[in-house]
Amino acid sequence: MQLATLRGALVTETFASNLTTESGKCASLPQDIQASRFDFLRNAANAGNVEAMVAFERALLMSARYDPAWLWGNIGKIPQMQIQAIDFLEQAASLGVREAYVELAYIYQRGRYGVKDPAKAEFYLGKIN
Repeated sequence: MQLATLRGALVTETFASNLTTESGKCASLPQDIQASRFDFLRNAANAGNVEAMVAFERALLMSARYDPAWLWGNIGKIPQMQIQAIDFLEQAASLGVREAYVELAYIYQRGRYGVKDPAKAEFYLGKIN
């Protein structure tokens, strides 16, 4: 619910119930697998790897969307990770990475992560073409 609130979305009772049910299915996975993936991507992105800069945001989006156990276990870290994901995408965009333009345009256009900025969306959309 906190994540949905950050994104400006509503969470239905059915969706919340499904998350609770699904989290039991994920309980058998080691908790450090997800953390290791983010640590690896963060370190690679900080070292200048543009693929990792883009992959960090995708991993964050997919983990929050499809891994309820990870979501509930990391809810307090997610806002900082969202900021970091946008920073990594902006670094990649400054290096001319088209995928970063696409993601940033969508983030700023739709307000993903609670960051809506039509001017920035328009800027990155212009870079795509």
